[in-house]
Amino acid sequence: MRLLIIGLVVIQALLASDQIEVEGKLSVKGHDPFTFLAVTEQGGKSYKIVGRHYKTLYGHQGEVVWVKGKLIKPEKSPAIPAVLEVVTFKFPGVTHSNELKLFPASGKLSD
Repeated sequence: MRLLIIGLVVIQALLASDQIEVEGKLSVKGHDPFTFLAVTEQGGKSYKIVGRHYKTLYGHQGEVVWVKGKLIKPEKSPAIPAVLEVVTFKFPGVTHSNELKLFPASGKLSD
């Protein structure tokens, strides 16, 4: 039983280690037909957005967003950014109480 618990802790640590947090502006990059949605940090580094939240985020181009997700592929060059599968995201300053709302993997807004 003790080995099982240790194994689970190690697996959880390994899975969490490839998750990153990025804050930046959403935009569409590339040229037709090879466009993609990206979040670009203030320093200029971009991440291609993929996953279940893609459509929701696509509708917020030009807005600043905080995203957390799994790094699927590393950056190959500035023209071919790292690929990020978004797990959760939030937009600063969108709610009436001026608090950040978190969008979990379920896609439902948390309180």
